[in-house]
Amino acid sequence: MKKSVLLSAAFAFAAGANAQMPDGSIAPDFTANDINGVSHHLYEYLDQGYTVVLDISAAWCGPCWSYHTGGALETLYDTYGPGTAEDKVMVFMIEGQSTNTTAQLYGPQALTGQYATQTQGDWVTGTPYPIIDNAAIANDYQISYYPTIYTICPNRVLHESSQISSAAHWTDIQTCPEAAAGVNAAMLSYDGETIACGALDMPVTIQNMGTSTLTSCTIAVKEGASTLASYAWSGSLPTYNTTSHTFPAVAITNPAIVTVEITSSDAVAGDNTLDPGLVPAEPSTQNMYFNLLLDYYCSETTWELKNAGGVVLQSGGPYNCAGAGGGSDANTLKQYSWTVPTMGCYQMFLYDTYGDGLLSMAYTPPQPDGSWELKDGAYNLL
Repeated sequence: MKKSVLLSAAFAFAAGANAQMPDGSIAPDFTANDINGVSHHLYEYLDQGYTVVLDISAAWCGPCWSYHTGGALETLYDTYGPGTAEDKVMVFMIEGQSTNTTAQLYGPQALTGQYATQTQGDWVTGTPYPIIDNAAIANDYQISYYPTIYTICPNRVLHESSQISSAAHWTDIQTCPEAAAGVNAAMLSYDGETIACGALDMPVTIQNMGTSTLTSCTIAVKEGASTLASYAWSGSLPTYNTTSHTFPAVAITNPAIVTVEITSSDAVAGDNTLDPGLVPAEPSTQNMYFNLLLDYYCSETTWELKNAGGVVLQSGGPYNCAGAGGGSDANTLKQYSWTVPTMGCYQMFLYDTYGDGLLSMAYTPPQPDGSWELKDGAYNLL
């Protein structure tokens, strides 16, 4: 569901209702023409070993203009871009506002009437790196404000690098991992629930961080020295490509010492182990209190309370909000309480049909003085 973004006007302008892509995400690929008609394919640059910096801006955006004219990305490109001695960096400016026209990039002199005020200046003259007018790329990258600066390492993993200097960009780029010679499977991410309550499905993603095509490896979930689950993967994974596997219903006793690991030998052992960040379910009593603060788009919200067997005990939503937002339930607080039938493990699941989350959800024990926010939760009733 759409949500508000609080930002400093001195640094960025709100861009819409998206949720920013988290650091560590795989960058969505794109092929697009720049304003001169030249085609650019992101993954081709990455496969050639370039680190790609994306400046996603809008022609009318003041902070975007300030960063653009400050010259940080121009210096980065001229010093480390294609054709230089380093030849390791590619830079793109993406005009990300769907209602903007390409003419706005050329400054007020290219515009007439009301549009003459909807640009900060001439973005094109003197810019050595390609400019792409393509709002679909901005949408794919889920930006919440302009400018958003992403750095994408050759292994396709991105992070938000923000409005930093050319030198700071170059220092940051030095930390990008490179493929090791030979066979090297790497743990990339744990993609599942982090609250351990009974059996837990555990999805993981691995990446080929070797120069040789990865054809097999063994992945395991371990609790200390004990192996809880193991999977022998086989296939054909070129350098920097990824694949995922879900370990179903892993029974966990001590979440704090659980790791996901590649247990087969390869070129680099240091990228084989990942801490999924599991925590035990919150202890509680048999009385459960659930407070749900809906937002403006509450027709997107539903929820379920399930027991350890996956049986739905309570549910709610969708709420009375129009498709475009608003309605009698918009921005209201819903309060529920139950006495669950037996001691055990119960999970609260919150669903959002739009896919960008809810403003606030809280579970509170009996007679609470306060509450804490969570996306969804599990509670082990003692």
